[in-house]
Amino acid sequence: MALSQSQPETTRVDRIQPIAPTPASEPATVAEALALISDWVGGVVETHSVELGRLHDELRTLDVQRERSYGEALRLRMLVRSFVADRERIQRDLQRMADELHNERDRANQEASQRVKLNDELRRLSDRLVTESERLEHERTARTCAREELMMVAEERDAERLRAERLAQVAALPWWQWRRKRALLKTLSVKA
Repeated sequence: MALSQSQPETTRVDRIQPIAPTPASEPATVAEALALISDWVGGVVETHSVELGRLHDELRTLDVQRERSYGEALRLRMLVRSFVADRERIQRDLQRMADELHNERDRANQEASQRVKLNDELRRLSDRLVTESERLEHERTARTCAREELMMVAEERDAERLRAERLAQVAALPWWQWRRKRALLKTLSVKA
């Protein structure tokens, strides 16, 4: 029952509102009444002055805190802007590096393809060179054989020509040298 009957909360106005003095007896004159009222008004003014001073101090403290909070918020905002700028710069750098890596990979692939083409071309030229070397070797061998055959033919022709000249010389001898003719003919027959 006592819990249900709560006392009304005391407001700031109630706290600063001075209680009017209750004189022990009624003022006898208007001057005394004015003196009592003056004292009461002075107390009210003093109480309000103290409270206003305290409120002014609180407001000044709140202003300082607000300025500090505003400065902190401004610093945090600048940090956020700096972080955002750094993140964008890092993203741009990463994108640039990714593009460079992509271009480098494409260039490496092109160089590898070019190397494959060059290797194929070199292999083809090497095979062609081997084939050409073999053909030249065959031609050189054939020319050597032909030269040797021509030299043999020339030697045979020279021998035939010389034999024919000797036969002509033998035939030109007079008939009474028939013995010498027969000996020369035998010699030419043996050489032939």
